[in-house]
Formats: sequence, structure tokens, C-alpha cells
Amino acid sequence: MVTAVPALETVIDAVHTALNAVVTPDPILKCDHRFEDDVEFIEINSYVSGGSMNLWVIDVEPSSPFDGQGVGEQYDRYNIRIRYWSLRTNNADWAKEARIRAKAVVEALTNNAAVFAISGQVQLFTGTTVSMEGPGAVQIRDRARAAGQMVYQVILRLQVEARMWS
Repeated sequence: MVTAVPALETVIDAVHTALNAVVTPDPILKCDHRFEDDVEFIEINSYVSGGSMNLWVIDVEPSSPFDGQGVGEQYDRYNIRIRYWSLRTNNADWAKEARIRAKAVVEALTNNAAVFAISGQVQLFTGTTVSMEGPGAVQIRDRARAAGQMVYQVILRLQVEARMWS
């Protein structure tokens, strides 16, 4: 099988770099966690500091391969998901602040050539926009206490096109 260009990890690194330029010093992870319990994961890694947390997780959903018009021309669309969790105590504007941060990331990633045209390879069939789902409060898993923790969650989605020739 022919390797797709750019490689998936190259795309994840590009998204991480672009995200890092906007949300520093927030932690940005390049894959989802392995714990059954979200709260345990947050506590073990000490992501809550002073009653606040901003956590970004870049992960991949199943890709969407498709054929081009030329003989042996194949493409893959990497479906990238960025999950943003925000937690605040004693801050009445926490939801507004999180929404503004998420929107800034959407603006920084949309049409970003470092993400959508890696090595100058522009996308031919796939857009260069970022969608935003949410924002809103959600309950994350807290199995250890048979409860849940509310966080403000935003999901960002984008697709990056990779080419393969056989």
C-alpha cells in the first residue's frame, strides 16, 4: 500500500503547532487518554490548578479515503477532532472566556496553510475550514465516585487531505 502524503502524524504535529501558538500555556495532548475515568485522568496529571483548567486534546476519527479521477489516484481525508475542556470556580464569566478561546483557535486554524497545505500541497477536494460544536456544559466520567464532573466543552473538527498514488 502506498503511504499517504502528508502523513497523519505530520498533520497532527502541524495542528499542535498552530494550536500552541494560540493557547499557550494550556496543555495540548496529541491523543486521547487511556483511562476509564476522565476525572482520574485530570487529577493524576494535575491539570486543575487553582480551581481552573484549560485542556486541549487533538485526536483522530476514522479517515475517509476516496478515489480521484486519474488512474491510481487516491486520497485520504484525515478527520481531526480537537476537544477543549475548561473548568473554572469562582468566575462568573468562565463560559464566555472558554467560548472566546475556542473561537480564537477556529480563526487561527481556518485556512492555515501550515495545516491545510503542508509542504505546499494544497487540498483539491476538501475545504480548509474548522467547525465548532458546542459550546456547552457536559458531564465527564467520574466512575471512582460514581458521579460526574461538569466541564465546559467545545469540539473543533477539521479535515486534511492526503494524496496517494499507486
